[in-house]
Amino acid sequence: MSLQESYRYSATTRRIPNKKIPFPPWVDNDGFTVKHFKTISQKSELENVLRWAQIALLNPTLDYHSFIPGTGSVARDGLPENFKHEADFSPNIVAIEISGPRLPALSFYDLPGIFQSAANKEEEYLIRVFENLARKFIKHPKALIICARTMATDPGNCRTITLIREENAQKRTIGVLTMPDRLPEGSIHHDFDKILRKEAHVLPRGYFVTKQPGPTFSLHRSDYHIQAREEEEAFFNTDPRWTGEWEAFRNRCGTGAIQSYLSQEFARLIVGSMPSIETKINSRVQFVDEQLSHLPDLPQENVQVSTTLPMLGFLF
Repeated sequence: MSLQESYRYSATTRRIPNKKIPFPPWVDNDGFTVKHFKTISQKSELENVLRWAQIALLNPTLDYHSFIPGTGSVARDGLPENFKHEADFSPNIVAIEISGPRLPALSFYDLPGIFQSAANKEEEYLIRVFENLARKFIKHPKALIICARTMATDPGNCRTITLIREENAQKRTIGVLTMPDRLPEGSIHHDFDKILRKEAHVLPRGYFVTKQPGPTFSLHRSDYHIQAREEEEAFFNTDPRWTGEWEAFRNRCGTGAIQSYLSQEFARLIVGSMPSIETKINSRVQFVDEQLSHLPDLPQENVQVSTTLPMLGFLF
């Protein structure tokens, strides 16, 4: 786990987002810094280490080493009572790099949710800030966007879809409906029926539906993933909605359905990127050949007593 910092905290910067400073009071750092936080090998440690890494980003003037579990003084003693973070949020990134056999090279960004109403007047600027942060990643032309929206509330409240339309990113967006077990009856039920049938809030790639474990489910079980998927499968196989009126959408229900779909889409993206990758490789080969052409010819005889040849290193 590492802290990736592209922005620095400026307490004197006015909290008014604009094109030059989209994430006040954070300003462009004119560079990119990576700070190693902690390496772990047990999944059970991840939640705690992640929490302290987030706290480190919210307190930029303090030494981040003090927040590292196991070695840091603050992490060891805990935050003082009534401790207040220096920043309300951070546009910098807590990066988790996962390595292991047969894992693909894939970058996944978990963005904060978009909201339309702040808890108080002092935090109203965060509405624009979070929208700017979402736009930053939505604009990336090669990014696939997963837009999750809960079925527990009115789908018309989803501001994220509006941002996606404004950035013309609908074709790169995959809709995911969550919490199907909390869907109320009445007009909201009817609204989601129209979404599933591509009659409202239409996305070209359509929508998937997932149900994640409830609050009583143990996250620290070694077979967490297997049990979670079995519980999800059992829900869709027994719930009257998904065995009745919405049975036609059953092939798009469950986390496994999304995994299968994403595997195919990522493969297509990789294949589509091959020409540009080949162009970059050929360009680099030409550069190396050009550099090699400036080296003197190798001696043909008396190699043992020849003078030392200059050396030229290349970084690929």
